[in-house]
Amino acid sequence: MTYTDNELTLSTAQAITSGATIASEASIDLTISPDMGSGRGFAAQISATIVPAGNSVATVTFDLVTSAATGLGTPRVIGSSGPVPVADLTATSPPIVVRPNPANQALPVDGVTERYLGIIYTPDASPTTGNFSATLVLDPAPKVSYYPAGSVIA
Repeated sequence: MTYTDNELTLSTAQAITSGATIASEASIDLTISPDMGSGRGFAAQISATIVPAGNSVATVTFDLVTSAATGLGTPRVIGSSGPVPVADLTATSPPIVVRPNPANQALPVDGVTERYLGIIYTPDASPTTGNFSATLVLDPAPKVSYYPAGSVIA
């Protein structure tokens, strides 16, 4: 079972109905919560609450990002699902888990440049429907992960 914290919720049934990149409705201010868990990794756990459909949408990419702006403008990708087929985003599918890439895990602390942590959703077309929920967790379940091609997993 995965335990969640409401303060670490990034999206709650957030509508994704544009072909553009869409920032999560919330972000984590790392100057307020710089310690994400001493000695423990974290992940973003993302679930489709309404499966994207319409206008030939085939995939959605989920990026875990940091940014200097609250709205996650000019984000730096620290982890990515790569393109996830819409067919894998059913209501009964396991959640998508995005972990920070080990090469990018040095998160900023004490207000250094990229202060905010969040999710960027990028559908490959403009869906007419589609909602996602995302939260940061220490122990995602089940153990299903998506990494972009070329990532080195240690």
